[in-house]
Amino acid sequence: MKTTRWVAAIAAVFFGLGVEPVHAKRGAPRDVQLERGSRVYRANHWTVANYGTKANGGVVETFDRKSNKLLTWTQVYCIQVDSSLEGDSQDVFIVAFGFQGHSLIVTDELGDVFELDVQTKRVSVKTLVSVGGRPSRVRLC
Repeated sequence: MKTTRWVAAIAAVFFGLGVEPVHAKRGAPRDVQLERGSRVYRANHWTVANYGTKANGGVVETFDRKSNKLLTWTQVYCIQVDSSLEGDSQDVFIVAFGFQGHSLIVTDELGDVFELDVQTKRVSVKTLVSVGGRPSRVRLC
């Protein structure tokens, strides 16, 4: 009986303060990797911790296929962060790679498509997706 009263009292406090239940965060993105010649291209999803970006996503790492040594990394896009929103809700992850000539085609989870010339490291936009009439949250850095 005492336990029931405590649970009821705690519930009343939470509901009285307008506290809402916490929802689980989205799961980790799947690994994105593409091998070509002596190189392996990988998306590094955790760029805030690894590269100091403002939101996670947008970095392609290039590794030597034999040694697995990191050769270089390129920030393909930057994410426009809204300080009024929760940080991890603004992450935009890379979901696919492809090759066209000597360019790595990078697609993010919003449908934006970028072209990374793997020889010069120059990045260009192929497609930016507008959502609800608003421009994409990602841009070239």
